[in-house]
Amino acid sequence: MHLHNGRNGKATLVDVAKYAGVSLKTASRVLNNEPDVSDVTAERVRAVMDRLGYHPNLLARGLKTRASSIIGMIVPDISDPFTAAAIHAVMQVARERNYTVVLTCSDGSPQTEQAQIEILLRRQIEGLIVMPADQRSAYLANLHTHNLPIVAFDQPIPNKEIPAVAVTNRDGARLAVEHLLGHGYKRILAVGAKAHLHTISRRLLGYREAIDHAGCARMELIAGAEHAIDGPALHRFLSGKHGAEAIFTLNSVATVRLLHLLGEENLQIPKHVALACFDDFDLASAFSPSLTVVKQPVALLGRRSAELLFDQKENPRTSVRIKLPTELIIRNSCGCGS
Repeated sequence: MHLHNGRNGKATLVDVAKYAGVSLKTASRVLNNEPDVSDVTAERVRAVMDRLGYHPNLLARGLKTRASSIIGMIVPDISDPFTAAAIHAVMQVARERNYTVVLTCSDGSPQTEQAQIEILLRRQIEGLIVMPADQRSAYLANLHTHNLPIVAFDQPIPNKEIPAVAVTNRDGARLAVEHLLGHGYKRILAVGAKAHLHTISRRLLGYREAIDHAGCARMELIAGAEHAIDGPALHRFLSGKHGAEAIFTLNSVATVRLLHLLGEENLQIPKHVALACFDDFDLASAFSPSLTVVKQPVALLGRRSAELLFDQKENPRTSVRIKLPTELIIRNSCGCGS
């Protein structure tokens, strides 16, 4: 059966009820997750909602028939150790307040992110913590409402009405590069991906400030996608008498990728090229040589994000920006102790 939307091409709840063969009241009960609707009927109504592309503006309507004791959280990559540690901290805070966290993943896609957030809204979440797939998203910028507390973590959203918790990306990067410069390295290569992301752009800024202040030439290998850093490009930066003497990676994904590529090139750290990294991870200290890193307070980042969300529920405030300090952990990959 071909389904037609109502006026202006937008599906209404009346359309949903019509094509599902139920009353408007029943369709409304399904939408609001109310009882007294059989599972079979509820599934049929939801299937019609999906087929019609029916998405009620829950934010504008402030649709909450009862407290759910649920908060939503959406991140780009659940498997990333950085993100996993932050998620764990958020869940701890939620449990302390007798709340449950419904977690979902955007896979780094703004379109998937929007679809997943709308699903969370239908579940009547009482708050949302979001690590944006792309903080430039117009959907995210317009998400703020007093009816639904929202907090952005790691990647602030340009809309200053949406509170955010992040770290001192710029300062941490500058400190790491200054440390490499202190070893006497003049040709320092920055390696990373997705320069449009707030975190990466701020770390690049810190790198450039340190390099420019030292009067050295910038060397940057920045891919468009997380795993797109390729061997031939790196080889060009490392080869010849003017090749890079040291490398600064902009996140742990870039670090792991770089280590694989250096292995393929049979280049030893720090004998052939020194290394400092933004982001600590479990094996960074166990790696041989151990990796010099800019450490982020990941657990505190998650905890403060959750605490801020619950605070927003009680005392809504705008323009709240929390920045947590980073720390340079000096090990051996930079040349210290070798």
